Amino acid sequence: KVIRVNDLQNFNNIGQYNYKAINTRKAYLFEPVPSELTAEQGRHVLGLQANFWSHIDREEELADRQLWPRLLAIAERGWSGKDVRDWEDFQRRVQYNLKRLDSFGVVYKREIYDKMIGRWKTGDVTEEYLPLSFEVTEQIGKPGTFKVRFQYTSGACRLGIEKAEFVCDGKVISVDEHRGVTGAHDEAN
Repeated sequence: KVIRVNDLQNFNNIGQYNYKAINTRKAYLFEPVPSELTAEQGRHVLGLQANFWSHIDREEELADRQLWPRLLAIAERGWSGKDVRDWEDFQRRVQYNLKRLDSFGVVYKREIYDKMIGRWKTGDVTEEYLPLSFEVTEQIGKPGTFKVRFQYTSGACRLGIEKAEFVCDGKVISVDEHRGVTGAHDEAN
């Protein structure tokens, strides 16, 4: 007898399965064997499937951001028993795979891996370009090369970016000047 189980039944009618609805942690903690199955029925659940609807995000970068690193979490759930689930250990171990994704040029979602240096809210954003400043001294404690991204997480407003300046002791020491957008879809951010 074949028992068919909706692989997203525990997420009850979320609609879109984007990162706002199902982040990497939620994907990792997903239990593929529903609790209503008996142990005998549960042993017949043979695998886990991760669908991706490419008609929504057709550009490679947008598709990559929807797939990775959630796909790493789902793969581990599919290959690992319930007794070895450890979110904190997964976060530590996944760093190796993220370096591999970086080497392949995969632009993955970084919602749990980056240091957050500041937030903005609707009242901080206007129709015209105005300065928005973040103190980064605590996050960047030594000389080096750093990548900075503006990451939309929620809300009704997107952020238009004209340029980013890194200022030390009141002096501009680095400038990245180009238009970008972060919102439902990122563009040159």
